[in-house]
Amino acid sequence: MMEATLDRLQNFTMAYCCVMLGSMTTFTIHLNGQTEQEVSIFSDQASNGLQLNWQSVPDRAYFVQTSTDLIGWSYLPLIKLGTDGTMGLGFDSNAEKLFFRLKYSDALPYDEDPNEYDFDGDKISNLDELNKGTDPFSNQDLNGNGIPDDWELFHGITDASSDSDFDGLSALEEYQAGSSPKDYFNGILGNFTMITNENNVITMQVTSKDDGSPMLNAPVNFRATLGGHMLATSPEGTNRASELTVRTGADGKATVYAVAP
Repeated sequence: MMEATLDRLQNFTMAYCCVMLGSMTTFTIHLNGQTEQEVSIFSDQASNGLQLNWQSVPDRAYFVQTSTDLIGWSYLPLIKLGTDGTMGLGFDSNAEKLFFRLKYSDALPYDEDPNEYDFDGDKISNLDELNKGTDPFSNQDLNGNGIPDDWELFHGITDASSDSDFDGLSALEEYQAGSSPKDYFNGILGNFTMITNENNVITMQVTSKDDGSPMLNAPVNFRATLGGHMLATSPEGTNRASELTVRTGADGKATVYAVAP
């Protein structure tokens, strides 16, 4: 039995422990004279299997990190919601030694899903951050452009003034609005109407569902599926392809031309 200390940073707590292959280690974490968290690790040298167990607390959100050198840490892509009992994770490792860092938070609102919740307030869910490799407890903005670094990494954004989906909103405005900088429609498609489909000319118009006004720069995807035809962006057959995405003009219209095989 060993004692360790807790790091309390904002809304989460970290407990550290290490296991050598073929050993069992138990840490009891104390805070203010009371047992806060007990973590046990067991490794079976024959199978290289590891079992990490801890006594959980109801409604506490648990995150697990691993490291081989106490310098680089990686989150496991999962979140465990505490119950009134022992929780555990089993996994394989060929490492000679492996360190664990159990992070947990009691800041999860009642009846919220810890996977969908956003502990650090950077408008990326906890699970999305884990899957992307970013930190669900950090919303730092090192370049000072008003957008958390993890949000920029998640969406592939480097310039706060950029408008990569051409919807008229900058990346900063998309972040502030909670919308996606890569989705022109932001989850709400406009009205698509076929205007022309004759003489090898195909025109679609996109209008707003709110007021029916034409939508500028809306992406329209055209696909040729029959007869071996190709599509082009001009009557002369420019940029031929079986599938094309064309942006609408100020009138909300996008046009492609069918080219015979």
